[in-house]
Formats: sequence, structure tokens, C-alpha cells
Amino acid sequence: FSLRLGYDRLISDPSVYYQRAHDRLLILGLYVDDLLLVSNNFDYLATCKCELSQEFQMTDHGAAHFCLGILIQRHPHSGAIFLSQSTYIADLLCRFIVSGSPRASIPMPAGSRLNSDDAPTTLDERNLMAQLPYRQAAGCIRWLVTCTRPDISYAANQISQQMQHPGMPHWHAIQRLFRYLCQTQHLGIMYPSSHSSLLDPITLQGWTDADCATESSTRHSISGYVFFLAGGVISWNTKKQSVVALSSTESEYVAATSTVKEGLWITKFLVELAFQPITPLPLWCDNQSCIHISRNPALHERSKHMALRYHYLRQQVEDCHVVLHYISTDSMLADMFTKALPSPKHWHFCHALGLTDIIMR
Repeated sequence: FSLRLGYDRLISDPSVYYQRAHDRLLILGLYVDDLLLVSNNFDYLATCKCELSQEFQMTDHGAAHFCLGILIQRHPHSGAIFLSQSTYIADLLCRFIVSGSPRASIPMPAGSRLNSDDAPTTLDERNLMAQLPYRQAAGCIRWLVTCTRPDISYAANQISQQMQHPGMPHWHAIQRLFRYLCQTQHLGIMYPSSHSSLLDPITLQGWTDADCATESSTRHSISGYVFFLAGGVISWNTKKQSVVALSSTESEYVAATSTVKEGLWITKFLVELAFQPITPLPLWCDNQSCIHISRNPALHERSKHMALRYHYLRQQVEDCHVVLHYISTDSMLADMFTKALPSPKHWHFCHALGLTDIIMR
């Protein structure tokens, strides 16, 4: 039906439709039976809602303020948008944590990581863990990370890796994370307003990082990335690498390849909506050797063993779709996605990502 009305479906995301005419844009996001409409023209938006209501039985809730557990607030003067999940977190705290527990200022102790060696070894330990809602809690935490809480991405990744055989130390890590969420219940992402035209170029940029051989049992590395669009954080991820890197350079190269794939998908998404992201896509990396290998097609002793799939990065650099820049580790925003940081550094990066607990009136 939406196609009959003249909407185009995005190839990059089939659940998103759009109409664009000159300086007017309408985006329709569909999730099961929930519909979110975004437009820069009120008349255009009203026409769309009228057409949809004639075909479907639907309820118009007016300006978006709550969607899929996400609270949406807009500053009445500056126009900035604030996204948070404070209500969802409150429900989780009631479900999984005993009230009155001491709060935590960071998601995990600095430098710590969870180990599969802490899995239950006796029948009593396994029976005890079977009574705890570990998997349910981990799943709820993942939804927070997906939507509005990049600050707990690393901790959530560590917890998720122990889903198969969780032990009591792993459950204690979940409890600590909930204590941190209790301390930061109203933390969310602030997106500054923009007065630019739809025809103006927009800036997408990413940060990529890796922590080499940190998994004590398998020696796999951890990749992390984060992307900003027009001054706001829009995409982030923490993931254990599928291969064992033989050096920090290789782990950074593998991480950068994953980051490039995400960045080019976002670019394709924007181009389909007829936006004009500035090219080449700038990526920030804190490893000089990784940057050098991405720019030099010659075989090196340190890189010739790498799987061909990871040289996708080099191809995109050669085609001028991506450019890698060096940035110091102290300024690497993706650092918090690869390890547990001490409190001052953790909160420095939180503020750099636009995370705030300001409640707008």
C-alpha cells in the first residue's frame, strides 16, 4: 500500500519508506504495528497521516514522545532531541535487583573482564544458576545497548559471552551493571538541533579501536566502533573478533574492516534518502601501522597472512570511499567499547558521546 501511495522502500533497510519532493522529506519507519513518521513539513505530514488512516485503523498519538520503550523529548527552545530509557530501566530494576543495593559509578571495575573459567563446576552450582534469570537479564540489557546506552556496550558484551554456562561471578557482574543503571537511570543521548537545509552536505565520521588478545581462554581480541552524524552518536558496537590476531596491528585492521562495513551501510542509507554525506568517509584510528597497511597494497610480513576478506578495507581506501586518520589513544572515543575504563576516563568519553542526564522541560 505504501508503494502505491508513492513511497519508496529503502534497499538498505526494508522497514523504512520515504517520500521526497524538492525541500520536503517524509520518512516512515515501520516496526510490526508501530509507525513512526518524521518530516520537515507539517502539511506534508498531515497529508500522509490522512492517507494512511483512510486505509488502516490507526491511532494518532501526536508528536512522538514514547516509542518501543524509548522516551523522546524535544527542547522547546533549542530544538535539541533527547532520547532515554529511564522508564524501561526502572522496570528492570524492579524485576532484577533488590532495592537499597549500593550504586556503582562505572559499569565494570577498570580493567576487568569476565572469564568462562568461572562457569559452574558442580551440580549444586549449576542448580543454583538455573534458578537465576541470567539470560533474561542479559537480553534486557542488550536492548538498552541497542537503543540509547553506548556506555554499557562493553559490559553487556562481556555478560552476553557467558550466556551458555553462566557462573556466580557472571551474575555478580549483572548485579553491578544494574547498580550502575540505578545510578544513571536518566542518562540518555542528546542530539543538537541543526538549521541546515536538506540539500546541505552532512558529516558522518567514525572511530575504530581494538583491544588485542584480551580473552584469556581463547586470546581473541575485542573490536569496538562508534559513529557520529551531524554532531550526534548514531551507531556503536562491541564484538569479539572471530579470528585470533597475531599482533595489535592485525586486531586493529580487523576492527577497522568491520567499522568500514558499518560506515558504508550508513552512507548508503543516507544516500537513498537523497542526503549528501561528505566523502570520503573519515575514520579515526589510533594505530599507525594499521593506517599504513590500509594505504599500501604491497605485501608485508605482518599482513600477508590476513584473510582476504579483511582487505576490503584497503579496497575502500583505494576507491576513495574511506580515509583513515590517526588520533591518539587518549582521544579515541571507541576505547570505551573495547575495555572497562576507570571512572574519570569513562565519564570523559560519555560526555564526548553526548550522553547526559538532563531532563528537558
